[in-house]
Amino acid sequence: MKRGQALVEFALVLPLILLLIVGLLGTGLLLFDRMVLRSAAYEAAVVGAQQNGDCASALGRVEQLLDRSPSSKACQRSGPVIEVTLTDDFAFSFGILPAVITVTGRAVVRDEPSASPSPSASPSSP
Repeated sequence: MKRGQALVEFALVLPLILLLIVGLLGTGLLLFDRMVLRSAAYEAAVVGAQQNGDCASALGRVEQLLDRSPSSKACQRSGPVIEVTLTDDFAFSFGILPAVITVTGRAVVRDEPSASPSPSASPSSP
């Protein structure tokens, strides 16, 4: 009698445990995708800043970093600041409910001019 009761309890609890595990895996994958987009946006903004605010080189760096192209990518230069925004759709099926979540990675980098060596005054010889 006890053995049958344990089997019924296990059959009732197993779907909840599996749903919890799938939910945790999905959340982990979502956070990983967000981290990858943020890192790629930052790297692209740094490259754009190093190329004197060239947005084409910044977005080209995104293509090199990611194995697939994000659903949207934008680069904007406003004075000495370059901003790269990447957006992608994260599709995940939580049990029987499919979900599409929009994930955004954004980075803002200030374009610091490189310090050029200033001509030093040579001491006058007597």
